[in-house]
Amino acid sequence: MADAAEVRRDEQESASRILGLADVIHFGLTDGDLEADEGLRKALVREIRKIRPEVVLTHDPRTWWASVGDRVELGHSDHRAAGKALLDAIYPRAASPNFYPEIGLDPWCPREAWLFDTARPDLVLDVTEAWPRKLEALRAHASQESVAGGLTTPALELAQQFRHGERLGEAYVRLRIW
Repeated sequence: MADAAEVRRDEQESASRILGLADVIHFGLTDGDLEADEGLRKALVREIRKIRPEVVLTHDPRTWWASVGDRVELGHSDHRAAGKALLDAIYPRAASPNFYPEIGLDPWCPREAWLFDTARPDLVLDVTEAWPRKLEALRAHASQESVAGGLTTPALELAQQFRHGERLGEAYVRLRIW
């Protein structure tokens, strides 16, 4: 039987194909042990400078929990660490030539960062048309279906919480950086 890391990696690859993504970048870090440390920030700076995105999406590092209907969904420590590390990588590190000159890539700063998994959204997008594909991609993470209702049930509850009429919504905090 494959170890948990291999299973999760395969699931991520499957989900990315469903979504039509060209590439998935894996840092090979252990689930449950993620920390917003200098190694992670440097790896993120390398990818930001290489890809040069206009918008990046990440978890809201402030989310210790979020209300979902009549219950709360606790935030995952890895998700908070990922969000914090990415925001730290964007600024000042990726934008400044003073950080990691050994990477050999020109500084870059995305125009915006959108934080999902947030308790305080200020942007809600209509995701109704994309919903079937999103559910299919979430179902590709079969190993997560036994954990606290899996991924599909909470995703649908959140989309319904941010709905507009019959349209499903997805919520973000939109940070305009420049």
